This record gives sequence, C-alpha cells and structure tokens, in this order.
Amino acid sequence: MPGGGVRSENISELKRKTGAKEFHSSGINFQTMLADENEIRKLKNIISLWTSVNPPCTSVKLCDK
Repeated sequence: MPGGGVRSENISELKRKTGAKEFHSSGINFQTMLADENEIRKLKNIISLWTSVNPPCTSVKLCDK
C-alpha cells in the first residue's frame, strides 16, 4: 500500500505506475502539519471517480451481477 506523500496531485500516477488498489494519505497541510479538509476531499473525489468507472466487488450481490 503506497503511503507517505500521497497527494491529490500524484495519486492517479501512483495508481497507474504501481497498480495499487489501496493508498494511505494523511492529507496533511505541510504548513500547519494538520489534516487538510480540502486535500482529503480532493483525494476522495479522485477515488470516487475510479470506483464509479470500475465499482469494487465488495459483496456477493455485487459480484454476482
């Protein structure tokens, strides 16, 4: 699982280059060293685009369709 420096600016490239399906990011604002709500929203939006194109197989009902 890629982690450490995963940002909205590089998560798509990391996914493409590594084939990873899980990522870790604290979404930190490096000036305040606190979680940045806007960065976390950006990451969530990017990931939601991936799952809307290729929904995860998370249950028997979804997998059996």
